[in-house]
Amino acid sequence: MEPDEVQLRIGRSPLSNGIRVAGLHWKPIQQTSPATCHTRIFCIHGSLDNAASFNALAPLLTREGFEVFAMDLPGHGQSDHLHVYTADAYAVSCIQTLDALGWSHCFLCGHSLGQAIATKVAGSVPHRFAGVVLIDGLGQLILGAGQVYRRGAFAGRQPMEEAINKAGGIAQYKSESATLARIFALHSGVITSKKPKTYSSLEAAIDARLQSIDNLPNYQFMSRSSAAHMVRRGTSATNEGIIFLHDVRMVSVPDRVLEDKDAMDLISKLPPTLVLLADEKHTFPGIAESAETWLAALSSERRRSISLHKFPGQSHHLHLDSPGLLLPLILEFLRAQMPCHRPRL
Repeated sequence: MEPDEVQLRIGRSPLSNGIRVAGLHWKPIQQTSPATCHTRIFCIHGSLDNAASFNALAPLLTREGFEVFAMDLPGHGQSDHLHVYTADAYAVSCIQTLDALGWSHCFLCGHSLGQAIATKVAGSVPHRFAGVVLIDGLGQLILGAGQVYRRGAFAGRQPMEEAINKAGGIAQYKSESATLARIFALHSGVITSKKPKTYSSLEAAIDARLQSIDNLPNYQFMSRSSAAHMVRRGTSATNEGIIFLHDVRMVSVPDRVLEDKDAMDLISKLPPTLVLLADEKHTFPGIAESAETWLAALSSERRRSISLHKFPGQSHHLHLDSPGLLLPLILEFLRAQMPCHRPRL
């Protein structure tokens, strides 16, 4: 079943008409749980992706009775752009979208940048979420925890600071506060200037998306069908050619989605959480090490509420390339948080 296209307007005020937020809504194929059971899942995609990031996973969840909504973050996909992008702006847009949907309580799922935003949202208002699924990350990456592996001219093992410096040759990117989003933007063949680059065809745009993945740190990969999902949603045809719809200023996203002290506080307040990590050799450096560092810093009681699993051989977009591999763990986790599925004692 194809998802419904949704257009919402959030952030209205006497001084502003707010912004338009787009998304995809998958309705459950069959209702397998009582109406009182929490079966809604709100999904947040990663940097430069869009709601189609969940095109493979969401249908599998609907077959199990879950209702899924994935938003296009502001500046991504078919949502409006913002004047300035901040971590707070992203988090507020998510909460306002939930309010516009009328979802007062649900599950939350985030991938990459989306998992950091999900951490901020769920850690700020944990009472609104039955549980959280974080895909390839936990809170904030601790920069310097990993090292960058590059192909071609950047092949070999290098300290992150050196790799960033070589990649762009821009002095302000050499400090440890440089973000993965900036690394992505520097290495991406998609973001090249303040004016969107045009492509001769949709296939050429898909090629560019795959090349941007190929240029990322470590040996990351994505199937062509996965790239096609996001490119189809994230592009538009113009008289000049195909362009990507995301804000070309996304290179200026905030240096840190979460500051370390805030990340620790938010992670400690999360509702029950499932963390699913890609293979360290095929994703951004430091993700697994950062997640394990955050977990080690929690009290033993809080650690018991966060479950972490790794998937050897899987890359950063594992939920899009291999949703069936993640599904059993996700379903087991979701049902464990649902009163209607808990075994009676």
